[in-house]
Amino acid sequence: GRSSGADAAQDTSRWLYQIEWREESLPDAAAASTDKRWLVFADATGIAAKLADELKSQGADCIIVEHGDTFEAIKDASANGKAAQPARFQINPLDESHYQRLIDEAFGPSRSGCAGIVHLWSLDIDDQRSESESIGCPSVLQLVRTLSRTTLPGKPGLWLVTNGAQPVSATVSAGPPIAVSQSPLVGMGRVAALEMPDLRSRLVDLDPADTKQQSNSKSLAAELSAASTEGEVAYRNGKRFIARLERAPSVITESGEQNAAMDVPNGPFQLRITQAGSLDALKFTAVERGTPSPGQVEIK
Repeated sequence: GRSSGADAAQDTSRWLYQIEWREESLPDAAAASTDKRWLVFADATGIAAKLADELKSQGADCIIVEHGDTFEAIKDASANGKAAQPARFQINPLDESHYQRLIDEAFGPSRSGCAGIVHLWSLDIDDQRSESESIGCPSVLQLVRTLSRTTLPGKPGLWLVTNGAQPVSATVSAGPPIAVSQSPLVGMGRVAALEMPDLRSRLVDLDPADTKQQSNSKSLAAELSAASTEGEVAYRNGKRFIARLERAPSVITESGEQNAAMDVPNGPFQLRITQAGSLDALKFTAVERGTPSPGQVEIK
């Protein structure tokens, strides 16, 4: 590289960003649709069951999807002469055909519409059992693939739910360790939001301190019902936080640098690492200009 001016000091403090969590109240609830049903990929920790009760109290019904080895459909008992509808399914998290069959049977032409899709399976990931990882990112991948090829009336949103996977406590208060086993879903959710915006995928991180899941289920039900388009939301200590990307000039100082500016030498220079194994040791270093050899090009 070559510097472009006599005073070539670059203020790199404006180059650095990090996610900050800002407290923000929940917007007013949107008008509830009682003719559509929520598709809930249910966890075993109890949140899905409580969420279904919360949504039912608002006049909405849910279709529960559990993870297993085979595809199964359990129908509601018919009432008032109406045909029974599937109320609970079991599917294999890694079998893509099960997801398409689920959508067809739950929301076919003669069925009610879909209010939204809530993925809670990641809450069941067990650090001690590697086979449980299939209910995290692999299952979301199959779900997203199926949704991208399917047209559901009303274009329902997709909520990917974790519990303590976001580092909110560092900026809010001391809390339990990060749920690292669930964290990959955060990255996958961000990619899905960028590459498949029509899915309207959103990330919701619940409060790991709520061991009884009572507050979490209420918070999640309120989030689903609200007229909010926030891409990343987290709940801690009964408060709602949203993610914001903000400049972070202190990152360099915290990593051991005394000055956030990196001096760019006049004339030719290279970006070199002055200490092996540490990206914090990157530095612009002056070099002697060499005459381009045949077949080489010098860019100014």
